[in-house]
Amino acid sequence: MILDKRNIKTVTELREEPVKILNALQKKDEPTIIFHRSDPKAILLSIETYQKLSDLLEDYLDEELALELEKKPKEKGIPLKKVMKELNIKPPQNV
Repeated sequence: MILDKRNIKTVTELREEPVKILNALQKKDEPTIIFHRSDPKAILLSIETYQKLSDLLEDYLDEELALELEKKPKEKGIPLKKVMKELNIKPPQNV
């Protein structure tokens, strides 16, 4: 992301024109950086962008967990028939 005047706003601008900034955020669908006294303090994202990032992060974490679980030794499982019997579940007729 290249910083320019379109995606940089000050706290003062945010205070004076919040609706304008939020509408622009929806249209351009890229983050807006909020500065306070020349220091970056926050980033505004549209809901769509936030959801995309959140989904990507969740997918990444799921993949990391799957890779970690693949490294663990496989344990002996419990047969389905035994579980069904303990839970008093009858097996389907056509299986």
